[in-house]
Amino acid sequence: MSEEPKDPGLEVRMAAAGPLTSFAIAGVLGALWYVSTLVSAPLSVIAVLGYNAVINVALGAFNLVPAFPSTEVEYCVESLGRSKNLLKATRERNKGQ
Repeated sequence: MSEEPKDPGLEVRMAAAGPLTSFAIAGVLGALWYVSTLVSAPLSVIAVLGYNAVINVALGAFNLVPAFPSTEVEYCVESLGRSKNLLKATRERNKGQ
């Protein structure tokens, strides 16, 4: 990105893409894990699918943790009524710290 997006909604979608992707991958891997347990797949396959599903859930949860000034600023900008003032959003976000 060469500049700040003009649409605050775009910022929120960009911030949410990472965690949502991790959760989607975890869902697919979890479903494959479940199916592999039903069909008695080799233990190594079951273990790898289950482990990777858990890791992707943890990664998605970790990606939800705000990292200044990225994720929470986008959410704050969106919550300020689609204000396009990034400086104001950053100040609002930092009031409690």
